Amino acid sequence: MSHETLHKPRGDGKIDAGRSWKNQKRKRRKNSGLDGEERRVRRLVKQEGAYEVLLRSFVDGSGAQDEENRAAREALKRRRREEEGDSGGETEEDEAQVDDGREPERELSDGGGTGTEQQMHAQEDRMNKNASEDDEEENEVKKGEAETSGLDEEVFVPGQNDPFRTHLERELHDLASKSLAERKMTKTADVAGEPNGMWQETSENYPTFLSLEEASIRPRLLNRWRSQREAVISRETIGKSTAEKQKARKNQDFESPFQKSVFERVNCYRDVLITNHRLEESTKESNCIRDVYLLHVLNHILKTSDFIRKNNQSMEENPQQEPPRDQGFTRPKVLILVPLRHSALALINRMIELAPSVTKNRQDSVTNRDKLSREYALDPEDEELVPVRVKNARKAKPIEYQQLFGGNSDDAFRMGIKFTKKSVKLFVDFYAADIIVASPLSLITQNAEGNAGVMDYLSSIEIVVVDQADVLYLQNWQHAENVLLNMVNNLPAEQHGSDFTRIREWYLNSQASQYRQLIMATSFTNAEMNALFNRAAQSHAGRSKWKVSAIGVLNRVILRAQQVYERFPCPAIQSMDDKRFEFFCKQYWPNLKNTVRGGVLIFVRTYFEFVRLRNFMRSEAASLVLLSEYSKRSDISRGRSNFFHGNKHLMLYSERAHFYYRFSLRGVHEVFFYSLPEQGHYYSELLNMIEGTDAPVCMVLYCKYDILQLERVVGTKRAKRLLDAKSSTFMFQ
Repeated sequence: MSHETLHKPRGDGKIDAGRSWKNQKRKRRKNSGLDGEERRVRRLVKQEGAYEVLLRSFVDGSGAQDEENRAAREALKRRRREEEGDSGGETEEDEAQVDDGREPERELSDGGGTGTEQQMHAQEDRMNKNASEDDEEENEVKKGEAETSGLDEEVFVPGQNDPFRTHLERELHDLASKSLAERKMTKTADVAGEPNGMWQETSENYPTFLSLEEASIRPRLLNRWRSQREAVISRETIGKSTAEKQKARKNQDFESPFQKSVFERVNCYRDVLITNHRLEESTKESNCIRDVYLLHVLNHILKTSDFIRKNNQSMEENPQQEPPRDQGFTRPKVLILVPLRHSALALINRMIELAPSVTKNRQDSVTNRDKLSREYALDPEDEELVPVRVKNARKAKPIEYQQLFGGNSDDAFRMGIKFTKKSVKLFVDFYAADIIVASPLSLITQNAEGNAGVMDYLSSIEIVVVDQADVLYLQNWQHAENVLLNMVNNLPAEQHGSDFTRIREWYLNSQASQYRQLIMATSFTNAEMNALFNRAAQSHAGRSKWKVSAIGVLNRVILRAQQVYERFPCPAIQSMDDKRFEFFCKQYWPNLKNTVRGGVLIFVRTYFEFVRLRNFMRSEAASLVLLSEYSKRSDISRGRSNFFHGNKHLMLYSERAHFYYRFSLRGVHEVFFYSLPEQGHYYSELLNMIEGTDAPVCMVLYCKYDILQLERVVGTKRAKRLLDAKSSTFMFQ
């Protein structure tokens, strides 16, 4: 095609003489609400296509054509968005930032005169190349979908039994809404292969299934999931017999019955708390749970976008129908809270692997992936500058610590992720995103520094995932509480271009929290976590909690230490801190203060306990070393040296200091647990530091309200005996 073959368009906006009178009248009636310039661009796009319109704009190139040039560029972008099947709008700036990876459009000249013939042919060749690339990519995507699914993905109408429809379209009355928070988890359910665990849940029924075909998974996502599972099975069954391979492929949709049971509850939008998400034991179980909720999240995003696209098509075919209620105030539908950048990096990479819009033969199917590696992974050049002594010290730390802090451990980040039919776009504007991946600290900081309405993009969240809640607790649990209770599903301060005729009724009635799903995964639970789950988990579909009988960590203690457990009386949980402090000061402090041997490590669970004991011991002029998460590096080095050489007799050590630094302390002869740690394996780690004595001793204070911490240390069965027995003193050896 050359520019000589383009026909000169008529500038008066009239219909061509060759059209019939009825067609002319229908065309005028359709364009009656448009100005002349818009009608002109529409006619040009229909007759010659958007690429030819842009080419004509370049050829004409006069100052009088500026408005036509801009309108034509906008028409081209609208056409590209329609071809991609994108359900949300973007600004021109956002589209330039998250385009499909091709060279961005060059700005046309704002001055007078025409371009040279070389520029004209260069522009023509570039547009022809882009057009051919678009056609090839569209054919590849259609071919891939036909090969993998064999189903029509253009039309999505959720069935009557689809959990997506039954959950979001259920109407709640005021009385039912008030009773949701009063539900008790009285129902129990066992899982095959998990003798130490069971589900505790509310009485609402939920559907079960034999395979994922019955779970209403979008076909293109289901095929991607099964291809990933097939690769894992093939890798794990290398060298095994045919019978073992057939057994592994018998239930290839899920890794285990436990994973299937988790997905059955997650898929019907129940609030789920999984309390055996053990990172220190193995990353396999962590990936098992993560894959389940990522499958559910991606399925929800695909159904939402496909459903809106179907309704848009129906509205165009029948403009007189009542607008469907299928949207929220803003576009983001999923919020995933993770503690560290490298945790977010692993999560996003796994999400990209499962996303059906990502294909290996299209490098531009994931935008800004290089930026993801730069900002969320460690720089190899920086790692080379780390001294060998520091690297060796890292390797000496527990495997759980290396997995947790082995990457980028920054805890202030947030990212918007957008999904289209052809690509996954990272680092998009939050109001154009489908999923928000962030740390609680970053959201709290943005809310504190911004103006009113700065967090409006969280107003329409339908799924909240709290991953590694145990790590978030040891960072700052108040941040997670503030995000879930005060920042999510609030009414927005601004409209943000939303169509109120299509917003779901329960958004307008401030009932979004009762349709929002909460998924929380953690290695342990305590009173604070349970309280937050009970307050924030208000989904009308019900709630489920996976509870495991703890084995304990006493078998990990290498030394043959004398471990004495002392139970102090405590009538109410409100007075627990005061009763513990009074019992310690009266029964144990006189001997600890006058100790001559030294080497006593006093462990506390919370910073509040640390401050209280610090002030008390200073008032008693004790020989003391302080080691907390807020201690300076110089004070830590000096204090550890004085404690090791016997210059200081006591060391006050907090759990968060052990969490962040995992010190290998020298000179420890006795360990005193003022309160038991949240992480059970910290108990055995500290006891294994005892050295230089033939009779190692450990003292533990506890009460009946320390039941959860006690179970993780001595085991569930022993913990019940320690609490129910008449005697208040017990000894393990």
